[in-house]
Amino acid sequence: MTTNSKHHWFPLYHDAWVIGTLDLTFQQQGLYLRLLLMQFNDGYVDTVKFERIYPAMNEQEQDDYRLVMEYFFEQYGGGGDEFKNLRLEKVMAEQEKKTVKRGQQTKKARAAKKKKLRTGTDNVT
Repeated sequence: MTTNSKHHWFPLYHDAWVIGTLDLTFQQQGLYLRLLLMQFNDGYVDTVKFERIYPAMNEQEQDDYRLVMEYFFEQYGGGGDEFKNLRLEKVMAEQEKKTVKRGQQTKKARAAKKKKLRTGTDNVT
């Protein structure tokens, strides 16, 4: 999955977030969320792009960034600069399946409605 243009949100499970980020500082939590949003928008975290967007990170911020990447993201692709959070990847795939299923159901319902209108099987009294 390269982009998520059909979706404008992803679930952020409160309990999982609180427990999973309990040991992180607020700065680290912000970096983690920013990286999740990048993956949601682009399909992966491009470390070259991220580092270009935030070139003025001080030493502590760079340490925080490396820690968050190490804990929550895994390398993806052959280039070495693309990473994914596997849990978000799973959520995005489930979201896509639901969207496809809803689309198929809508298509069937519209076809049935058209057929009903064409055949005049509506019981009007």
